Amino acid sequence: MENETVLAKTNVDFMFPPKPEGPFDERAWVKNGLLTITNLNFKLSTATATQAIPLKGLEDVDMRMAGERHILVMTRYDEGKFKSYALSASPHALETLRKFLIQFISDAFKTSIYYISPASRGGVVLTNVAWDKGLLLATQKSIWFISKDKQVRVGLDSITKIKREARKMGGKDRYVLSIDYFEKNESLSSIVLCPDNTMDLLERYLTDLMEKYNSLGEDQKLTDIEGQVATLIYSGVDSNTIQSMLNIDNKTMDQYYDNLLKLGMANVVRVRRELELTPKGVKFVTDMMSNFTTEKK
Repeated sequence: MENETVLAKTNVDFMFPPKPEGPFDERAWVKNGLLTITNLNFKLSTATATQAIPLKGLEDVDMRMAGERHILVMTRYDEGKFKSYALSASPHALETLRKFLIQFISDAFKTSIYYISPASRGGVVLTNVAWDKGLLLATQKSIWFISKDKQVRVGLDSITKIKREARKMGGKDRYVLSIDYFEKNESLSSIVLCPDNTMDLLERYLTDLMEKYNSLGEDQKLTDIEGQVATLIYSGVDSNTIQSMLNIDNKTMDQYYDNLLKLGMANVVRVRRELELTPKGVKFVTDMMSNFTTEKK
C-alpha cells in the first residue's frame, strides 16, 4: 500500500455537495475550511470533521464564477452517480489547484492530436493562430485539449455540434474535426487534426458520447408545439410575440417554459420570464432544423 504524503495545505471555503448545474447558495458555504492535498486524496476539514476524497477517478475539474466568487468544481463518478465538491479561494490558488488535479482525470478516451482552440469565435475564423500538439481526453462530463503549456476544457453540456469539414492546408484539402460549443454565451469552435483512421474512431466515439449525454427519455421529449416555442426563442422572438404567433394563452405558455427549464434547455434571463436557450436547447433546435431540411430534400 502506498504511503500517504502531504503535499500542500491552504484555507478555502467549500461546499459538499454543491449543485453542479445550478446556482450556488451563499448560505451553504463552509467558511474558512482547510484543504489538504496529499499524493492520494484531497481532504476538506472543519474544526470537527474531515472529508477525504480520492484523487484517482476524477471525472471533471471546472472553473466557474458565482457573483464575485471564483469557484473550482471537482466531480467524481462513484457508486453509479456523479458526486461534486466545490472550493472557493483566490483565482491564483484555484488555477494552481486546477492544473495539479487535471493529471488525475480518468480518461475514457485519449489520443494524440494537433488542435486549435478556439479556431473560430462568433462564426468568424480566427487568424494568427497556430496548431498545438497534444492530447484529446474525453470523459463522461467534458472534452479536454491538453498540451505542454495549455489545458482547454469543453463541457459536454456546452457542445452543439461535432462535424468533419475540409480545410486548405499547405495547398491541399485536409479533413479536420470541428467541435462547436458555447462559452459565456459566445459561440466558439475548436478543430482537431489527426490521421484519418484516428479521426474516424474519434468522430464516432465523440458523437456517441454526445448522443448518450443529450439523450432524452420518452417522458422528457418535447411536443411539436414545444419544439416550435424553442425554435422561436432560438430566433430571438419574445414571449408576447410567441404567444400571438402560436395562439397560446398565458397558462399554457408558462407550462411550456417550465418544461424547457426542467429539461435544462433554457434559462430565465429577465424577471418577466423571458428565456434564452442553453447549449442543450440550441443543439435540439439545430438538430431539428437540420432533420427538417434533410426531409424536404
